[in-house]
Amino acid sequence: MKSDIFILFMASLLIGTLPYAVRARDSGTPLGDGKISSSPQRGYLYSCQARFNANAGGAHATGDWIVGNNWYPARNPSVDGNVM
Repeated sequence: MKSDIFILFMASLLIGTLPYAVRARDSGTPLGDGKISSSPQRGYLYSCQARFNANAGGAHATGDWIVGNNWYPARNPSVDGNVM
């Protein structure tokens, strides 16, 4: 009984987030749009840190998954294997 409820719960999470994942894959997710929130909010990044140092170090190059100011998760490289 508990496992059935858990499976239904997990399926509802997947179905509920699937449209957002598909949209992000196809149209990209904006980067650097300033949409950061200290509480859960649709369309925002939920972060315990809401202020970021613009002069902090970061990546020195971008990959194919960054185009302009958008991130395309489906373009991220992946490696087959297992995490131990």
